Amino acid sequence: MELSDVQADLRLGEDGTVTAAIANPCRAVAFEQITLSVSDPTGEIIPQYAASLSLPDLLPGQRAEVRFPVTVLNKAAVAPHTVQLHFSWTALDGDRTQTSSYTLPVRQEMRLEQGGLKMASTVVAGDSVTLSLPLMNMGRADVVNVLATLTLPGITDRQSVLVGTIAPGETRQAQITLTPGRAVSGDFAGTLTVEAEDRDGNPTSFSLPVHLTVEEPPQPAVADEAAQAQSEKPPLLVYGLAGGCGLLLLLLLLQGILLRKKIHRLEEEKL
Repeated sequence: MELSDVQADLRLGEDGTVTAAIANPCRAVAFEQITLSVSDPTGEIIPQYAASLSLPDLLPGQRAEVRFPVTVLNKAAVAPHTVQLHFSWTALDGDRTQTSSYTLPVRQEMRLEQGGLKMASTVVAGDSVTLSLPLMNMGRADVVNVLATLTLPGITDRQSVLVGTIAPGETRQAQITLTPGRAVSGDFAGTLTVEAEDRDGNPTSFSLPVHLTVEEPPQPAVADEAAQAQSEKPPLLVYGLAGGCGLLLLLLLLQGILLRKKIHRLEEEKL
């Protein structure tokens, strides 16, 4: 029996089909009473209906396509499985058997779930704001090359962070920090895109909307500072009055001294 194009789309917990092309390479002998059974040594892939399937006879040189329904159990490992195809038939009144092994992958639908997006709704221009998104692997196989990319036109065209591999049942955080320029202000809208793949390179992705308001930084209070400094300075009138009072006091002292001297002279003349 010649076998070729052995394929299967096997997904965890779902029904699938193992397909193959078979041929009778003989030029004069027919293959009759052909039966096919498919088995998995791990017991994680089982026949969907009967244990074996009866196939039409193959005349010399004839080809046919066979389809064997199977079920992948929920406990199956998400990994390549060695599946065995067992054929039996009669030819020239004799029984014949043949077993061929093929490696077929068991896949699952990636279940990369996200938690709540955490990011401040407003930020002052020139300050930093951090975006955080929990990512959870709800499947039974690793999710690899997890990449989070933020696109916020007017602030950043593309800013990415590599989260890496998320094991089954694990939660990892995607965190991105951005700093709007001091000349930037207004309302901005963009998207956060998360991309990942499984071990076989099958991709998955999703996007979330992102909104951010950038406020202008407060202006330095130059006028208020100048007014405060001016108010702290004593006015010129105060200085003038203080100087005038000092001068008058000095003149009064001088006048008192002169008067006392004059009185002393008059008293001396009388004597």
